[in-house]
Amino acid sequence: MLRACLFLMSLSAPAAAFASDAAPVVAAERAFAAMAQDQGISAAFKTFAAEDGILLVPEPTPARPHFEKLGDAPGSLRWWPVYAGIAQSGDLGFTTGPFVSDDGRNTGQGWFFTIWKRQLDGRWRWLLDHGTPTAAPSAIGSDAPFVSLAPGTAGGAGAAAELDAVEAKLNSALAGDARAALDAVLADDARVMRQGPQPFIGRAAFSAALLHGPQSIRTRPLGSGVSDAGDLGYSFGHADWEQGGRTLNGHYVRLWQRRNEGWKLIVDELVPRPEPRRGATPAATPAPPPATSEDHAGTGFAAPTRPSP
Repeated sequence: MLRACLFLMSLSAPAAAFASDAAPVVAAERAFAAMAQDQGISAAFKTFAAEDGILLVPEPTPARPHFEKLGDAPGSLRWWPVYAGIAQSGDLGFTTGPFVSDDGRNTGQGWFFTIWKRQLDGRWRWLLDHGTPTAAPSAIGSDAPFVSLAPGTAGGAGAAAELDAVEAKLNSALAGDARAALDAVLADDARVMRQGPQPFIGRAAFSAALLHGPQSIRTRPLGSGVSDAGDLGYSFGHADWEQGGRTLNGHYVRLWQRRNEGWKLIVDELVPRPEPRRGATPAATPAPPPATSEDHAGTGFAAPTRPSP
């Protein structure tokens, strides 16, 4: 009875009680990573996926049924959070950090990017798990302390509509001048995640990176969500762009925070989908190349997200 009373009190606790404390979502990410080591990759992804958790493979796919079909995932996958944030209402959060993978044939590395939601029973489960492969491992080790996103500004009932309008305006502008469009909405302390390099952190770094990015990005939104406090939100969708003389298609995932000046983009990830292996037939399911794109921490299965199974 006491446990039930405490649980009910936690659900009705004031939003300020959770403000800027990213420790709970970081603890969930670390428990997720530990289970992958102890019980296997597929078991960990299935256990920590929310009932409505999805993977982009490449269309949004319910995560738990996907892992049920997949079975045990081969190889090893390690990851650790180094940057995280949580809504003032304590119901929505995110984590990102390095991953390293080895499936017995290929090794890979990159950065995962995960959106988390606090469930009614108080547990954190991931809603969307994605990631960006990099050419080299991160210099940030697993013993590094994590950095927390500072609190945003609560937006109330109208915050979701505000963010929808900001998203629509950004997606329209990206088709014209993607560099200027992103520069206008990225927070000064934002992180820009692109395939190949380490994340660009801060305006000086990402402004230079945007100059070498695509001039035009065509997008098709697939989903979004906003915290109960209206201070933190996410979105994801399809994207197509030209780069290096090729037309690429993949996905974007964005993390937004409401600040005094309005909604600002905190994490912007744009990743092309993995290419089929050489010799694969068109009818075959494309298998991701080493350290490919849309998997959580690099498991290299069916192009999910970190690379998740």
